[in-house]
Amino acid sequence: MTTSADRILANLPPTFAPLPRPTAISTLADAFGGQLLQAENSLAAVMFAHWVDYADAGADTLTDLAAIAALYGLKPRDDETIEEFRQHLKRYVLTFLNGTVTVRGICRIVADALGLVVADDQLDTWWNRRPSSLLSTVDAAGDDAATLLFGVPAVLVRGTAARPATFSGSVDLSRPVDLRGRSLLSIAIAGAAATTFDLAAHLDPASADIGAIVGALGAVTGIVAENAGGRLAIQSATAGATSTLELADIPGDAAPAILGIQPHAYTGTAEVQAQIVGTVELGAALDMTTQRYLRLVIDGTSGHEIDCAAANAAATLPADIVHAIQEAAGAGVAALDPQGRLMVSSPTPGLAGTVALLTPTAGDATRLLFGDAATYARGRDPAPAQVSGTADLSAGIDLSQRANLAITVDTAAPVVVN
Repeated sequence: MTTSADRILANLPPTFAPLPRPTAISTLADAFGGQLLQAENSLAAVMFAHWVDYADAGADTLTDLAAIAALYGLKPRDDETIEEFRQHLKRYVLTFLNGTVTVRGICRIVADALGLVVADDQLDTWWNRRPSSLLSTVDAAGDDAATLLFGVPAVLVRGTAARPATFSGSVDLSRPVDLRGRSLLSIAIAGAAATTFDLAAHLDPASADIGAIVGALGAVTGIVAENAGGRLAIQSATAGATSTLELADIPGDAAPAILGIQPHAYTGTAEVQAQIVGTVELGAALDMTTQRYLRLVIDGTSGHEIDCAAANAAATLPADIVHAIQEAAGAGVAALDPQGRLMVSSPTPGLAGTVALLTPTAGDATRLLFGDAATYARGRDPAPAQVSGTADLSAGIDLSQRANLAITVDTAAPVVVN
Protein backbone atom coordinates (compact mmCIF):
# COMPACT_ATOMS: atom_id res chain seq x y z
CA MET A 1 0.00 0.00 0.00
CA THR A 2 1.36 3.41 -0.98
CA THR A 3 1.76 5.70 2.00
CA SER A 4 2.18 9.48 2.27
CA ALA A 5 5.92 9.00 2.82
CA ASP A 6 6.20 6.96 -0.39
CA ARG A 7 4.43 9.69 -2.34
CA ILE A 8 6.85 12.29 -0.91
CA LEU A 9 9.93 10.25 -1.88
CA ALA A 10 8.51 9.54 -5.36
CA ASN A 11 8.59 13.27 -6.09
CA LEU A 12 12.32 13.58 -5.27
CA PRO A 13 15.18 13.28 -7.89
CA PRO A 14 16.65 9.78 -8.34
CA THR A 15 19.81 10.78 -6.48
CA PHE A 16 17.74 10.89 -3.31
CA ALA A 17 16.38 7.38 -3.79
CA PRO A 18 16.16 6.00 -0.21
CA LEU A 19 17.41 2.56 -1.03
CA PRO A 20 17.91 0.40 0.75
CA ARG A 21 15.80 1.42 3.76
CA PRO A 22 16.11 2.79 6.32
CA THR A 23 17.94 5.94 5.37
CA ALA A 24 17.99 9.41 6.86
CA ILE A 25 15.80 10.88 4.14
CA SER A 26 13.23 8.06 4.38
CA THR A 27 13.03 8.56 8.13
CA LEU A 28 12.36 12.30 7.57
CA ALA A 29 9.70 11.53 4.94
CA ASP A 30 8.02 9.02 7.28
CA ALA A 31 7.71 11.69 9.99
CA PHE A 32 6.05 14.21 7.68
CA GLY A 33 3.98 11.51 5.97
CA GLY A 34 2.59 10.39 9.33
CA GLN A 35 1.41 13.92 10.07
CA LEU A 36 -0.24 14.19 6.67
CA LEU A 37 -1.95 10.84 7.20
CA GLN A 38 -3.32 11.99 10.57
CA ALA A 39 -4.63 15.18 8.94
CA GLU A 40 -6.36 13.15 6.23
CA ASN A 41 -7.93 10.89 8.88
CA SER A 42 -9.13 13.94 10.85
CA LEU A 43 -10.72 15.46 7.75
CA ALA A 44 -12.46 12.16 7.04
CA ALA A 45 -13.68 12.01 10.65
CA VAL A 46 -15.07 15.55 10.36
CA MET A 47 -16.84 14.60 7.13
CA PHE A 48 -18.33 11.45 8.65
CA ALA A 49 -19.47 13.45 11.71
CA HIS A 50 -21.81 15.39 9.38
CA TRP A 51 -23.39 12.28 7.86
CA VAL A 52 -26.14 10.76 9.95
CA ASP A 53 -25.29 7.24 8.74
CA TYR A 54 -21.63 7.49 9.91
CA ALA A 55 -21.67 9.93 12.84
CA ASP A 56 -20.55 8.31 16.11
CA ALA A 57 -20.06 4.98 14.29
CA GLY A 58 -18.15 2.69 16.62
CA ALA A 59 -18.12 5.34 19.40
CA ASP A 60 -19.00 4.62 23.01
CA THR A 61 -21.06 7.78 23.64
CA LEU A 62 -23.38 10.01 21.63
CA THR A 63 -21.64 13.17 20.48
CA ASP A 64 -22.02 14.05 16.80
CA LEU A 65 -25.50 12.51 16.41
CA ALA A 66 -26.76 14.50 19.41
CA ALA A 67 -25.39 17.70 17.82
CA ILE A 68 -27.18 16.95 14.54
CA ALA A 69 -30.43 16.16 16.39
CA ALA A 70 -30.20 19.44 18.32
CA LEU A 71 -30.70 21.27 15.02
CA TYR A 72 -34.23 19.79 14.96
CA GLY A 73 -34.95 20.20 18.66
CA LEU A 74 -34.50 16.48 19.43
CA LYS A 75 -32.62 14.98 22.36
CA PRO A 76 -31.74 11.31 22.85
CA ARG A 77 -33.60 9.40 25.52
CA ASP A 78 -31.62 7.97 28.40
CA ASP A 79 -32.42 4.40 27.38
CA GLU A 80 -31.41 4.76 23.69
CA THR A 81 -28.25 3.30 22.24
CA ILE A 82 -26.31 5.05 19.46
CA GLU A 83 -27.88 2.95 16.71
CA GLU A 84 -31.39 3.24 18.21
CA PHE A 85 -31.03 7.02 18.36
CA ARG A 86 -29.71 7.07 14.76
CA GLN A 87 -32.95 5.41 13.56
CA HIS A 88 -35.00 7.66 15.88
CA LEU A 89 -33.43 10.77 14.33
CA LYS A 90 -34.08 9.54 10.77
CA ARG A 91 -37.77 8.96 11.55
CA TYR A 92 -38.03 12.34 13.28
CA VAL A 93 -36.56 14.28 10.34
CA LEU A 94 -38.65 12.28 7.85
CA THR A 95 -41.80 13.36 9.71
CA PHE A 96 -40.79 17.01 9.26
CA LEU A 97 -40.04 16.53 5.56
CA ASN A 98 -43.24 14.63 4.73
CA GLY A 99 -45.57 16.65 6.99
CA THR A 100 -47.18 16.09 10.37
CA VAL A 101 -50.85 16.39 9.38
CA THR A 102 -51.02 13.29 7.19
CA VAL A 103 -52.07 9.88 8.44
CA ARG A 104 -48.46 8.69 8.41
CA GLY A 105 -47.28 11.91 10.06
CA ILE A 106 -49.79 11.53 12.90
CA CYS A 107 -48.81 7.89 13.40
CA ARG A 108 -45.13 8.84 13.52
CA ILE A 109 -45.73 11.62 16.06
CA VAL A 110 -47.78 9.32 18.32
CA ALA A 111 -45.22 6.52 18.03
CA ASP A 112 -42.37 8.91 18.80
CA ALA A 113 -44.18 10.24 21.89
CA LEU A 114 -44.73 6.67 23.12
CA GLY A 115 -41.21 5.51 22.31
CA LEU A 116 -42.46 3.04 19.72
CA VAL A 117 -41.50 2.16 16.17
CA VAL A 118 -44.38 1.98 13.72
CA ALA A 119 -44.23 0.48 10.22
CA ASP A 120 -45.98 3.49 8.72
CA ASP A 121 -44.88 2.58 5.20
CA GLN A 122 -47.11 -0.50 5.44
CA LEU A 123 -50.30 1.31 6.46
CA ASP A 124 -53.45 0.34 4.57
CA THR A 125 -54.29 3.79 3.22
CA TRP A 126 -57.73 3.68 1.68
CA TRP A 127 -57.01 6.56 -0.73
CA ASN A 128 -54.27 4.49 -2.34
CA ARG A 129 -56.31 1.34 -2.76
CA ARG A 130 -57.02 0.21 -6.25
CA PRO A 131 -60.66 0.22 -7.29
CA SER A 132 -62.29 -3.16 -6.88
CA SER A 133 -65.35 -4.52 -8.54
CA LEU A 134 -66.09 -6.72 -5.54
CA LEU A 135 -69.15 -5.85 -3.46
CA SER A 136 -69.35 -6.43 0.29
CA THR A 137 -72.71 -7.25 1.84
CA VAL A 138 -73.28 -7.14 5.61
CA ASP A 139 -76.20 -9.08 7.05
CA ALA A 140 -77.44 -8.39 10.58
CA ALA A 141 -77.33 -11.36 12.96
CA GLY A 142 -81.06 -10.96 13.59
CA ASP A 143 -80.96 -11.55 17.34
CA ASP A 144 -80.90 -7.83 18.38
CA ALA A 145 -84.05 -6.89 20.32
CA ALA A 146 -83.37 -3.13 20.32
CA THR A 147 -85.72 -2.46 17.42
CA LEU A 148 -88.55 -4.43 19.02
CA LEU A 149 -88.14 -2.80 22.43
CA PHE A 150 -87.20 0.78 21.54
CA GLY A 151 -88.18 1.17 17.90
CA VAL A 152 -84.63 1.96 16.76
CA PRO A 153 -81.88 -0.46 15.70
CA ALA A 154 -79.13 1.31 17.67
CA VAL A 155 -78.87 4.38 19.86
CA LEU A 156 -76.25 5.96 22.07
CA VAL A 157 -77.44 8.12 24.97
CA ARG A 158 -75.08 10.01 27.24
CA GLY A 159 -75.94 11.48 30.60
CA THR A 160 -75.23 15.04 31.63
CA ALA A 161 -73.59 16.50 34.69
CA ALA A 162 -75.68 18.29 37.29
CA ARG A 163 -76.59 21.75 36.04
CA PRO A 164 -78.03 24.84 37.74
CA ALA A 165 -81.53 26.13 37.07
CA THR A 166 -81.16 28.85 34.43
CA PHE A 167 -83.25 31.54 32.79
CA SER A 168 -81.79 32.25 29.33
CA GLY A 169 -83.07 35.56 28.03
CA SER A 170 -84.22 36.03 24.45
CA VAL A 171 -84.06 39.84 24.42
CA ASP A 172 -81.11 41.51 22.68
CA LEU A 173 -79.73 43.89 25.31
CA SER A 174 -76.80 45.14 23.24
CA ARG A 175 -78.56 48.51 23.38
CA PRO A 176 -79.88 50.09 26.61
CA VAL A 177 -83.53 49.53 27.51
CA ASP A 178 -85.97 51.78 29.35
CA LEU A 179 -86.99 50.14 32.65
CA ARG A 180 -88.93 53.07 34.07
CA GLY A 181 -92.12 51.70 35.59
CA ARG A 182 -90.99 48.08 35.01
CA SER A 183 -87.84 47.53 37.05
CA LEU A 184 -89.00 44.86 39.55
CA LEU A 185 -88.14 41.14 39.69
CA SER A 186 -89.94 38.77 42.04
CA ILE A 187 -87.70 35.72 42.26
CA ALA A 188 -87.84 32.57 44.41
CA ILE A 189 -84.58 30.60 44.78
CA ALA A 190 -84.40 26.89 45.69
CA GLY A 191 -88.01 26.76 46.87
CA ALA A 192 -87.65 29.66 49.32
CA ALA A 193 -90.18 32.49 49.55
CA ALA A 194 -90.09 34.94 46.68
CA THR A 195 -88.34 38.28 47.23
CA THR A 196 -88.80 41.40 45.13
CA PHE A 197 -85.70 43.15 43.83
CA ASP A 198 -85.80 46.65 42.33
CA LEU A 199 -83.22 47.13 39.58
CA ALA A 200 -83.88 50.88 39.54
CA ALA A 201 -82.12 51.24 42.90
CA HIS A 202 -78.84 50.06 41.33
CA LEU A 203 -78.87 51.58 37.83
CA ASP A 204 -80.33 54.32 35.65
CA PRO A 205 -83.75 52.88 34.73
CA ALA A 206 -84.09 55.24 31.75
CA SER A 207 -81.03 53.70 30.03
CA ALA A 208 -80.15 50.29 31.46
CA ASP A 209 -77.53 48.37 29.50
CA ILE A 210 -76.72 44.70 30.05
CA GLY A 211 -73.55 45.46 31.99
CA ALA A 212 -75.46 47.57 34.49
CA ILE A 213 -78.21 44.91 34.77
CA VAL A 214 -75.68 42.13 35.42
CA GLY A 215 -73.96 44.33 38.00
CA ALA A 216 -77.25 45.14 39.74
CA LEU A 217 -78.29 41.46 39.93
CA GLY A 218 -74.96 40.76 41.63
CA ALA A 219 -76.57 42.12 44.79
CA VAL A 220 -79.07 39.21 44.84
CA THR A 221 -77.79 36.34 46.97
CA GLY A 222 -78.17 32.86 45.48
CA ILE A 223 -78.08 33.69 41.78
CA VAL A 224 -75.40 34.37 39.17
CA ALA A 225 -76.12 36.75 36.28
CA GLU A 226 -73.99 37.00 33.16
CA ASN A 227 -73.86 38.50 29.69
CA ALA A 228 -74.44 35.64 27.23
CA GLY A 229 -73.71 37.21 23.86
CA GLY A 230 -75.76 40.33 24.49
CA ARG A 231 -78.57 38.42 26.22
CA LEU A 232 -79.11 38.09 29.95
CA ALA A 233 -78.69 34.71 31.65
CA ILE A 234 -79.66 34.18 35.30
CA GLN A 235 -78.78 30.90 36.98
CA SER A 236 -78.93 29.47 40.46
CA ALA A 237 -75.70 29.35 42.46
CA THR A 238 -76.38 25.65 43.12
CA ALA A 239 -76.77 22.72 40.72
CA GLY A 240 -78.83 19.55 40.64
CA ALA A 241 -82.45 18.62 41.35
CA THR A 242 -82.72 21.04 44.29
CA SER A 243 -81.64 23.98 42.11
CA THR A 244 -84.81 25.94 41.20
CA LEU A 245 -85.65 29.46 40.11
CA GLU A 246 -89.16 30.90 39.88
CA LEU A 247 -90.28 34.30 38.61
CA ALA A 248 -93.63 35.62 39.79
CA ASP A 249 -95.93 37.98 37.89
CA ILE A 250 -96.04 41.36 39.65
CA PRO A 251 -96.93 44.92 38.64
CA GLY A 252 -93.89 46.65 37.22
CA ASP A 253 -92.31 43.31 36.25
CA ALA A 254 -88.96 43.64 34.43
CA ALA A 255 -88.86 40.02 33.21
CA PRO A 256 -90.47 40.70 29.79
CA ALA A 257 -88.09 43.60 29.12
CA ILE A 258 -84.79 41.97 30.16
CA LEU A 259 -85.48 38.23 29.66
CA GLY A 260 -88.30 38.10 27.11
CA ILE A 261 -90.35 35.94 29.53
CA GLN A 262 -93.97 36.94 29.20
CA PRO A 263 -96.28 36.96 32.24
CA HIS A 264 -98.89 34.24 32.81
CA ALA A 265 -101.46 36.56 34.40
CA TYR A 266 -103.03 39.44 32.47
CA THR A 267 -105.44 42.13 33.65
CA GLY A 268 -107.52 44.68 31.83
CA THR A 269 -106.71 48.37 31.87
CA ALA A 270 -108.83 51.23 33.14
CA GLU A 271 -109.60 54.25 31.03
CA VAL A 272 -106.69 56.68 30.81
CA GLN A 273 -106.75 60.46 30.52
CA ALA A 274 -104.77 62.17 27.81
CA GLN A 275 -101.67 63.65 29.43
CA ILE A 276 -98.42 65.32 28.41
CA VAL A 277 -95.53 65.21 30.91
CA GLY A 278 -92.52 67.46 30.44
CA THR A 279 -89.02 66.06 30.29
CA VAL A 280 -87.34 68.93 32.18
CA GLU A 281 -87.42 69.72 35.88
CA LEU A 282 -88.55 73.32 36.30
CA GLY A 283 -86.41 73.98 39.35
CA ALA A 284 -86.99 76.74 41.88
CA ALA A 285 -87.71 79.56 39.41
CA LEU A 286 -87.57 80.31 35.67
CA ASP A 287 -86.74 83.40 33.66
CA MET A 288 -89.77 83.87 31.39
CA THR A 289 -88.98 87.39 30.26
CA THR A 290 -88.88 86.48 26.55
CA GLN A 291 -90.47 83.01 26.59
CA ARG A 292 -93.79 83.31 28.42
CA TYR A 293 -96.66 82.05 26.26
CA LEU A 294 -98.15 78.56 25.95
CA ARG A 295 -100.85 77.56 23.48
CA LEU A 296 -102.92 74.65 24.81
CA VAL A 297 -105.82 72.84 23.08
CA ILE A 298 -108.00 70.54 25.24
CA ASP A 299 -110.21 67.82 23.66
CA GLY A 300 -109.76 69.37 20.22
CA THR A 301 -112.23 72.17 20.87
CA SER A 302 -111.04 74.33 23.75
CA GLY A 303 -108.00 76.43 22.78
CA HIS A 304 -106.09 78.73 25.15
CA GLU A 305 -103.10 81.00 24.64
CA ILE A 306 -101.77 81.42 28.15
CA ASP A 307 -99.30 83.91 29.61
CA CYS A 308 -97.46 81.70 32.11
CA ALA A 309 -95.11 84.41 33.48
CA ALA A 310 -95.57 85.85 36.96
CA ALA A 311 -95.58 89.55 37.76
CA ASN A 312 -91.80 89.29 38.04
CA ALA A 313 -91.25 87.35 34.81
CA ALA A 314 -87.53 86.88 35.51
CA ALA A 315 -88.34 84.86 38.65
CA THR A 316 -91.45 82.86 37.75
CA LEU A 317 -92.16 79.99 40.15
CA PRO A 318 -93.43 76.59 38.90
CA ALA A 319 -96.54 77.15 41.06
CA ASP A 320 -97.18 80.40 39.15
CA ILE A 321 -97.12 78.48 35.86
CA VAL A 322 -99.56 75.84 37.14
CA HIS A 323 -101.89 78.55 38.47
CA ALA A 324 -101.84 80.43 35.16
CA ILE A 325 -102.75 77.30 33.15
CA GLN A 326 -105.54 76.35 35.55
CA GLU A 327 -106.97 79.87 35.49
CA ALA A 328 -107.22 79.67 31.70
CA ALA A 329 -108.04 76.00 31.03
CA GLY A 330 -109.69 74.84 34.25
CA ALA A 331 -108.82 73.25 37.59
CA GLY A 332 -106.96 69.95 37.37
CA VAL A 333 -105.61 70.58 33.88
CA ALA A 334 -102.07 71.40 35.10
CA ALA A 335 -99.91 69.96 37.89
CA LEU A 336 -96.33 69.16 38.85
CA ASP A 337 -95.10 65.57 39.17
CA PRO A 338 -92.84 64.50 42.10
CA GLN A 339 -89.73 65.37 40.06
CA GLY A 340 -90.95 68.92 39.46
CA ARG A 341 -91.92 68.37 35.82
CA LEU A 342 -94.97 70.11 34.36
CA MET A 343 -97.99 67.95 33.42
CA VAL A 344 -101.12 68.94 31.47
CA SER A 345 -104.11 66.56 31.33
CA SER A 346 -107.51 66.41 29.66
CA PRO A 347 -110.48 66.43 32.08
CA THR A 348 -112.24 63.99 29.73
CA PRO A 349 -111.37 60.35 30.49
CA GLY A 350 -110.98 57.78 27.72
CA LEU A 351 -110.40 58.00 23.99
CA ALA A 352 -112.37 61.25 23.61
CA GLY A 353 -109.83 63.19 25.69
CA THR A 354 -106.92 64.86 23.89
CA VAL A 355 -104.21 67.35 24.78
CA ALA A 356 -102.19 69.32 22.20
CA LEU A 357 -99.43 71.91 22.51
CA LEU A 358 -99.37 74.32 19.57
CA THR A 359 -97.05 77.20 18.72
CA PRO A 360 -98.23 80.52 20.22
CA THR A 361 -98.15 83.73 18.24
CA ALA A 362 -95.12 85.08 20.14
CA GLY A 363 -92.79 84.32 23.05
CA ASP A 364 -93.07 80.51 22.74
CA ALA A 365 -92.34 78.86 26.11
CA THR A 366 -93.29 75.30 25.06
CA ARG A 367 -89.73 73.95 24.97
CA LEU A 368 -88.75 75.87 28.11
CA LEU A 369 -91.59 74.25 30.08
CA PHE A 370 -91.84 70.78 28.50
CA GLY A 371 -88.43 70.10 26.93
CA ASP A 372 -88.61 67.57 24.09
CA ALA A 373 -91.84 65.91 25.28
CA ALA A 374 -94.50 64.87 22.72
CA THR A 375 -96.82 67.71 21.87
CA TYR A 376 -99.96 65.57 21.44
CA ALA A 377 -101.62 62.91 23.61
CA ARG A 378 -104.90 60.99 23.43
CA GLY A 379 -106.62 59.09 26.22
CA ARG A 380 -107.41 55.39 26.20
CA ASP A 381 -110.70 53.60 26.78
CA PRO A 382 -110.99 50.70 29.22
CA ALA A 383 -109.57 47.47 27.75
CA PRO A 384 -110.18 43.82 28.68
CA ALA A 385 -107.46 41.45 29.79
CA GLN A 386 -105.77 40.08 26.69
CA VAL A 387 -102.96 37.64 25.96
CA SER A 388 -101.07 38.11 22.69
CA GLY A 389 -98.86 35.17 21.74
CA THR A 390 -95.39 35.51 20.23
CA ALA A 391 -95.24 32.07 18.57
CA ASP A 392 -95.86 31.84 14.81
CA LEU A 393 -98.70 29.31 14.36
CA SER A 394 -99.20 29.85 10.63
CA ALA A 395 -97.51 26.55 9.72
CA GLY A 396 -99.09 24.56 12.55
CA ILE A 397 -97.33 23.06 15.58
CA ASP A 398 -96.85 19.59 17.08
CA LEU A 399 -99.21 19.10 20.05
CA SER A 400 -98.77 15.33 20.29
CA GLN A 401 -96.79 15.58 23.53
CA ARG A 402 -98.05 18.87 25.02
CA ALA A 403 -101.69 19.65 24.29
CA ASN A 404 -103.23 20.98 27.55
CA LEU A 405 -103.82 24.63 28.37
CA ALA A 406 -105.03 25.79 31.82
CA ILE A 407 -106.99 29.06 31.69
CA THR A 408 -108.60 31.13 34.45
CA VAL A 409 -110.99 33.93 33.38
CA ASP A 410 -111.87 36.62 35.92
CA THR A 411 -112.74 34.85 39.19
CA ALA A 412 -113.84 31.53 37.69
CA ALA A 413 -112.13 28.24 38.53
CA PRO A 414 -109.28 27.15 36.25
CA VAL A 415 -110.32 25.22 33.14
CA VAL A 416 -108.00 22.74 31.38
CA VAL A 417 -108.46 22.79 27.59
CA ASN A 418 -107.02 19.97 25.45
